[in-house]
Amino acid sequence: MYDQDVIWLFSYVPTGTPVTINSAPINNPLRGIIAEKPKPKPIKLVVGNKLLQLPHNQSPEEKGSHIMIPLRPAAENMGYTLVWHNQYNIVEIIKEGISTFIDIEADATMVNGRFHRLPTLPSLKDNGLYVPLEFFNLLAGITTQWNEQERKITLVYK
Repeated sequence: MYDQDVIWLFSYVPTGTPVTINSAPINNPLRGIIAEKPKPKPIKLVVGNKLLQLPHNQSPEEKGSHIMIPLRPAAENMGYTLVWHNQYNIVEIIKEGISTFIDIEADATMVNGRFHRLPTLPSLKDNGLYVPLEFFNLLAGITTQWNEQERKITLVYK
């Protein structure tokens, strides 16, 4: 705890209150101790039989209990075209004349004229849209595989 936190807490906790003191490094440059969470290994993305070589800032990532996939590289490697409709904040994903829509501000997508809920909101990062892995299971002919030990996602498509 920082000194100002101890002073604040002192005025709220009665004298004699039992406390437990744990020792853990904190981010305090004055003490020279920097606590860093270990970074998880990067997640590999395989589309078909091709391991995508994505820039570090476009790698799949974990968001809570969900795996988020960068939409553009994954979709384009499966032959989809993406169109961003700025006025509606919607991304259209097109293949063989069939359109799928993702509302980037909601957990909704429209596939083959039917609305579906996504398990979590899409997210924007470094000018890219990330969608939950489960989104790809909604597209015709695509199945997803997640190998947690290898930290590898495979998108299999026809």
